[in-house]
Amino acid sequence: MNDFSLLETEIGHGLLLIEASAGTGKTFTIAGLVLRLLLERPGLTIDKILVTTFTELATAELRGRIRDLLRDGLGAFQAGKSDHDLIGAILQKYPDHRAAIQRLKDALANFDEAPIYTIHGFCQRVLAEQAFETGTLFDAELVTDERDLLREVTWDFWRRNFYSNDSLGVLVAIQGKITPKKLLKDLEELVKNPTLTILPKDLRSSAEAARQVEHALKEVRNVWPECASGIRAFFANPNWAKGDYKKAELLARVLEDLEQVASGKGASARQFESIELLAAEPIAKGVRKGFSLPKDPIFGTCQIAVDRSADFCTALRAEFHAWAPNELRRRKQAQNVLAFEDLLTRLDDALRGAGGSALAESIRQKYRAALVDEFQDTDPVQYSIFERIYQGSDATVALIGDPKQAIYAFRGADVFTYLNAARAIRRQFTLRTNWRSESGLVRGTNTVFDRPDSFRLDEIQFRPAQAGPRADQTPLLFQGKAETPFHI
Repeated sequence: MNDFSLLETEIGHGLLLIEASAGTGKTFTIAGLVLRLLLERPGLTIDKILVTTFTELATAELRGRIRDLLRDGLGAFQAGKSDHDLIGAILQKYPDHRAAIQRLKDALANFDEAPIYTIHGFCQRVLAEQAFETGTLFDAELVTDERDLLREVTWDFWRRNFYSNDSLGVLVAIQGKITPKKLLKDLEELVKNPTLTILPKDLRSSAEAARQVEHALKEVRNVWPECASGIRAFFANPNWAKGDYKKAELLARVLEDLEQVASGKGASARQFESIELLAAEPIAKGVRKGFSLPKDPIFGTCQIAVDRSADFCTALRAEFHAWAPNELRRRKQAQNVLAFEDLLTRLDDALRGAGGSALAESIRQKYRAALVDEFQDTDPVQYSIFERIYQGSDATVALIGDPKQAIYAFRGADVFTYLNAARAIRRQFTLRTNWRSESGLVRGTNTVFDRPDSFRLDEIQFRPAQAGPRADQTPLLFQGKAETPFHI
């Protein structure tokens, strides 16, 4: 990976990856790339250079930094000199000052048209401008908080499945930790990550799984009478037990609950818990060394009931996962509303659809260059959008990010999306100079992380930074004193 020089490195066409650590001037590099593109590409105007980042705050900062650099560049070309290191070098590199002045004047005059957006803002604009191609209603309302809709879908699923005279399903579900709150959390995850695949795909239906639970409970009722006396004798002297099984009141409760289940007088959450306690796997862990369980079939029968209950819960969640996202989309369409994540998925779906190639070509013609900031925060859907628009084209696309930050999955980042994208990019560079920190801090950080396995994944390599030439001119003082900049 070569060092990227904002002045000398050829921008070129196609994909370009700039991998940079914190403090190495990513924002300034993006602003410099915009300046160079305007000077080097006749006909490439400010409204055709797309710049995206992750947050509204970062968007505002980028917009301000780009405008300031263009203004500084214009002033330097008009004066024929500059104290700014980059702009001073650019004055020498581009001798046609008259053409440069005109391009920068035009860019500043039309700067309000500069497409500098968050990724969601970019998708929203495309959906609005290409409503026919993307199948988006013109007056769709953007909702900033869709939690009420998510709760509505979740509770409707719960009511449809459990608000009946049969309490078995809800008891099993609650015992298996399936609650509306849990299903709502599942749906929130599916909304954030629509590319998730639910495995296994060949589960039996929850209705069939519920019948299997009924059958297993019937077997418990059938087996218990012939095992009851032996289990009572076994429980009467709990010198075999360890952990919770040593508690006499717990064993008494298990016996009482099993009698209730065997009588067929209904079921309760507590009785399901007693069946779990008598299942072969958990009770075996409660037996002290040197002792063994009786050969009674009740333990295996209870284990089957527990396993069938787990199957029911899994099938129930799988049905919810299959139904809820589609139902959520249907209700949003009926109400003509879009949430932030819908902006991404709608555009991605349109690009994947029958008219996707024409839509991508239309976007490419509008934005002849694209600079993607904070690329490490890109998730699979976001990357799919840029890939389908620009892959294989001669448009200039620079992806700027730091994969070391993506390992934390902050803001939904997916480190494997970044790495998969990087594998397909031939031209890769790094920003080496840290402009933010003292040289001692840079040196200390290099010392700690400069090893092959710092970030677990072989494809994430630590590239030692170098301190800027003026790193130590103004030392950081704490209560008037300089401190060692790196502490362990």
